[in-house]
Amino acid sequence: MIKSRPILILITILLISLISSCVLSRLLTVKKQLMGFDKNFKLYNDNGLYLEFLEPVMTKGDTLWFLKIEPYDISNNNGFDIWTYILKKGNKTTNPGKIKDNYDITLTLYFQKNKLVKVRLPEKVSKEIKDEFFKRLLISLAGADINKFKRELSAILRYSNDNYIPNKSNIESIIGKPGKKSKNGKDYFFNYPYLLICKDELGSDCDPTDISIDLAYSGNSHLLKIASLKLRSIKLEIDLKSTK
Repeated sequence: MIKSRPILILITILLISLISSCVLSRLLTVKKQLMGFDKNFKLYNDNGLYLEFLEPVMTKGDTLWFLKIEPYDISNNNGFDIWTYILKKGNKTTNPGKIKDNYDITLTLYFQKNKLVKVRLPEKVSKEIKDEFFKRLLISLAGADINKFKRELSAILRYSNDNYIPNKSNIESIIGKPGKKSKNGKDYFFNYPYLLICKDELGSDCDPTDISIDLAYSGNSHLLKIASLKLRSIKLEIDLKSTK
């Protein structure tokens, strides 16, 4: 038994590496699809903001690999397997019940034949942030750098017209006031703590996951300048740069 333990560990490591490589391969496929956004995706409003994958490649397993947490609710409607995730304002050291529920964000994922075909954000998001910003944001991810060892993805969104860039007021109408402020170089970052709420296999509430959202804004305009999101060991950062 003792001699076989190193072999089992090695097999486990190889399986994890294989799964990670498969997920990364599909992620790179989506990244390539973003270069031809209008051909591969559909972005529209219908009592909420929808992103539809016209050539879906990501799977339920990929979602669980990224989020490391089961959905809060699972249902089936009109041929879709629907996974619902709830993001609640607060963190594990703060009682989320003290914060108004209107800062909760519901993320809805639609699957068909195990493939992710649609993602929905609530209507309050689309009321404050223009569709054009989300489209430009997604297209910027086509040129993103991926560091698979650090599990980081970073991208630059360049713009000449700031009409669709959200400002601090737009964002805080959705996610409320920041929990704390810190300085990094010349930029002040505002932290908005969230919890990803989940249920266990028996349907009871399980230990939620902290999500760190850090945002920096530009000078007097308070336009979004840097957006960083960290969930467990995965980090996504977008740097917005004006070309004026």
